Amino acid sequence: LELGGKFSMGNAKQGSFVPYIEGALGLFDFNGNDVGFRIGIGASYMVTDSTSVDPYFSYLTTISGDKLNGHIIGLRLATRF
Repeated sequence: LELGGKFSMGNAKQGSFVPYIEGALGLFDFNGNDVGFRIGIGASYMVTDSTSVDPYFSYLTTISGDKLNGHIIGLRLATRF
């Protein structure tokens, strides 16, 4: 469970490539519910005006419970309402 924000650096139109930065605070279930934060960068390739494919790279760390640090490399499909 996360709550955060994303700042896009460009205009999201079909066919465009839009870089972004993001950050979130959340509960991560490693050994119970640990509070942690995640910061990252990525880019959205706009398939339509409201749907994109987003490759991203994030750094994750927990600030309560077991101290964990790590990186996440991923690809997601996102739709904007």
